[in-house]
Amino acid sequence: MKVKAGLTVFLALLIGMMIAVVFGFLEAARVSGLKSNAQMQTMQAADSLLSEYQPGLWKDYDVLLWDASKSGADGAALRQKQFLDQNRSVTEEKRMRLEYPFLELEASRIVVDAYEYATDRGGEPFREQAVLAAKEGLAETAVKELSDAFSQKEEDSVQEETIEQMEEEAGELDQKLEAGAENTEASEGEDLEEAESSDADTSETLSLQQKHALKKDNPIKWMIRMKKEGILAVVMQDKPVSEKEMEHPDMLEKRTLQAGNFIHEKTGGSADELWFLLYLQQHFSDASRESMGGVFDYELEYLIAGKPKDADNLKSVVNRLLLMREGVNYIYLLHDSEKSGEALLLATAIASAFGQPELAEPVKHAILLAWAYAESISDVRILLDGGKLWPVKTKAQWRTDLSDLSGSYHGEEGNPENSKGLTYTQYLQLLLMAEKKDKVTYRTMDMVEQREGIRMDQMISRMKCSYLFEAPPLFWRFVTIGDHTFSGFANQTDRTISFFPGEQN
Repeated sequence: MKVKAGLTVFLALLIGMMIAVVFGFLEAARVSGLKSNAQMQTMQAADSLLSEYQPGLWKDYDVLLWDASKSGADGAALRQKQFLDQNRSVTEEKRMRLEYPFLELEASRIVVDAYEYATDRGGEPFREQAVLAAKEGLAETAVKELSDAFSQKEEDSVQEETIEQMEEEAGELDQKLEAGAENTEASEGEDLEEAESSDADTSETLSLQQKHALKKDNPIKWMIRMKKEGILAVVMQDKPVSEKEMEHPDMLEKRTLQAGNFIHEKTGGSADELWFLLYLQQHFSDASRESMGGVFDYELEYLIAGKPKDADNLKSVVNRLLLMREGVNYIYLLHDSEKSGEALLLATAIASAFGQPELAEPVKHAILLAWAYAESISDVRILLDGGKLWPVKTKAQWRTDLSDLSGSYHGEEGNPENSKGLTYTQYLQLLLMAEKKDKVTYRTMDMVEQREGIRMDQMISRMKCSYLFEAPPLFWRFVTIGDHTFSGFANQTDRTISFFPGEQN
């Protein structure tokens, strides 16, 4: 008996529909896998880009930034596409193993929508990196120690501007004394010659000689002369002063910087200011410590003064420190009745020698100022020798005598064994805190640029990128039912690329 096989139209349609459903589910599953693959590829592209950080910045300054100097921000998109295309290529080995890339994607478009340079917002991205580096390299107790040290700062002091004004007034007072004494100098000179050549009373002879000495060399004139002399030779003693300078200064403060368009709100706290100061202490040298190989030996001094020569920066900072200490020392002298009385006696003698005894009180304050300046020279020497100073001057710490303020006196020798108080570096940190934040940050990046030979306004710290991935249909091509409206897979993905932990998404 012969059995005839046959396929009805209904069964054929049913089988076709079943195949379409199966391939439709397979394509849907593939689309889900393609989405996951797209997310994975964006992470691969971002991580590969971040791995190409500027090596010198990381080695010398613990800062991670991407160098956009060659191709700009758009180069970041091109570089990521190169990474993805390289990963996508099918090697001959894969073909021999008959591996078929069901989830293969093509990054048809990568665009950098927003980016941030290290110099944006007054250099805030660089400061954030520096703070992170300090937090990773130092214990939290370091901030407390620095904060405790700064809390010792004497509040009962005289402002630098006031001290400078008082020094000007002391100079004017000296001129006033000289002008008032012109009428009596000739007669006193004749009296002195007659007293020395005759049998006049010895006490009178000494009195005339003392008057002449007081006019010629007294604490006020000593201070004026010291102000005119080179102060670096005095405070540095036998140490050589660095002659380094920027060969091609191109300071960030004075040039037009490239700017990004990335919007970011800083979330750091007030302690970040102290962390940044600790970062500067770690990575930059000063006159009390060995050079760290930068363009300057006195790098922290440059951050304060901003001059293209090492010696000029040191001189500016030393003068600032002298004024700071002079204010503290002057306040101490005013409260020390013994030393204040000693100054009044000398002031009375000087004013009388110039024939103007009514000026004894202002002369007293000028002498106290000169005495405070002499003590300040000794203070700065101690700091530069590696010693420490309490912000508040005490009787036990006072080192100079009023009798020293004449002739060629240049202050007491330093005392590096002093182990209490603030160091020279910490005093520089106090000065840095008084400067504008963006100014200090830009000058810090000046030092980085000079050493690494780069431009910090071409270093990217954050960016936002958009990725378009596409793939042609695979299983859906075998579906013959319908109008075939599904032309392929397309996925738009956005990602933030950042060197800051926790910010990538």
